[in-house]
Amino acid sequence: MILLLLACAQPEVPEEDPVTETPDAFALGPVRACQSPQELSFAEASESLGLRGPDQEPSFHGEGGGTLLADLNDDGHLDLLYGLENRSWFHWGTGPAAFEPAIELPFAGGVALSPSGGAKVLIGIERLAEVDPSAGADLGYTELVAPGPGIVRAPSVADFDGDGWPDLYVGRGHPDLASGREDILLWGSEQGFAQDTAELVSPELSGEAFDSVILDFDQDGWTDLYVVNDRGAERGANRLYRGSAQGLSLVQDCGACAIAHSPMGVDAADVNGDGWVDLFIAATTENQLLLGGPDGRFVQVPPMGQSAFSLDSMAWGGVIADVDNDGLADLWVATGEQSYEDGGSFGVPETPYLQLQQEDGSFVDVAPELGMDQVGSWRMTVAHDLNEDGVLDLILSSSFETPLLWLSQGCTAQSWLEVEAPVMSRVEVHSDGQVQVAWVSNESSFQSVKPAVAHFGLGSAQDVERVIVELPLGGGHFEIGEISARRRVSLLSASD
Repeated sequence: MILLLLACAQPEVPEEDPVTETPDAFALGPVRACQSPQELSFAEASESLGLRGPDQEPSFHGEGGGTLLADLNDDGHLDLLYGLENRSWFHWGTGPAAFEPAIELPFAGGVALSPSGGAKVLIGIERLAEVDPSAGADLGYTELVAPGPGIVRAPSVADFDGDGWPDLYVGRGHPDLASGREDILLWGSEQGFAQDTAELVSPELSGEAFDSVILDFDQDGWTDLYVVNDRGAERGANRLYRGSAQGLSLVQDCGACAIAHSPMGVDAADVNGDGWVDLFIAATTENQLLLGGPDGRFVQVPPMGQSAFSLDSMAWGGVIADVDNDGLADLWVATGEQSYEDGGSFGVPETPYLQLQQEDGSFVDVAPELGMDQVGSWRMTVAHDLNEDGVLDLILSSSFETPLLWLSQGCTAQSWLEVEAPVMSRVEVHSDGQVQVAWVSNESSFQSVKPAVAHFGLGSAQDVERVIVELPLGGGHFEIGEISARRRVSLLSASD
């Protein structure tokens, strides 16, 4: 057991908070009653689902490509894309946790949803290209960022300047690039994109971008951006940018978020239940948990040793999600050897971690007892309910092997609620005396994409007193009260 004492204060709620319900703004999905609750368990289903593996010898230090889980063609089924070193495989979804045979794509890299919409995705490595994955090996592509210094690893799509058009941040870094690093912003407009290479990265902040995440760290309604930089001690620390009508500006004093280390992936969510966004950073040697607060500064949780916080390990993707539906945020972390030949970054086998948070704030790794501790070179992690039983299913991609997909084996006694809303909406769920806060995002740690749905574990509560959705920048306030749990609630402006 790894002890972690978190500040578990509830978000402040005004005593005389007026309730103006807007039930017509929501679509209520069916209640998925749990007639025969099971203990939390998973079965690995990659072979039965037809997921593909490599057909060639891998190279040294392969990074693999991003993982994307999204409904690209709006048919109500989730589609799946995943990379294996220098190629990707794409499956159209046909139903809950069901896919068509794979279509091969000739390259792999970090992925994001295309701001132009439609069945298109962004894939970046030497360049950033917009592609239609259904075209397969013959696909053409639109080049958004030409080949240049560094590798595209960290694309993030969001409306950073609040003009109503999605923008695109592209982080580029390379271990051999000591200087000349250039991050790129593509500002969206009615006419498309306009490139801005303004000084997002000054010489003293060069860094080696490995991943980025959108967040609202100060809860002002603007979308902010956090970038993690590998080899921080040599190349530059992690950086936090504040969004505004003027674009993105570097936050000069964000406390521990300006840490200099060797990170790979980052995720943002409320880990300790105080209503403020926190950061979990998957990294080499030691992962980091940074707690946010009302002063806009992050506090570093003391190191917690091996497992979730990975001494003598190399972690890549790590997501924050309530896997056991008890109302406490958990951690799903991928680790993997640095190279294919040596069998481990530090001469030890590397396995994924599923760290469940306990009532006292500690985390316990349950991956071994659930049969999820396979040794491998794991990279990306995604958590989403594919088989629609209310329990998050878990995807783990590899640089060298077929990705693993663990499907939950039935509903549990712990209840839940899902809220679908526009990206960066702030969602409050009031249930059984607890207030939970989440920001809707379609990003998943280390170069990957998931559906824009916030998942809330509710423990034993079977009803929800209140759901509040605040759109970014005061774009709308919507409330609905007294509904049954075990269902998805969709804001109609998001699903129309």
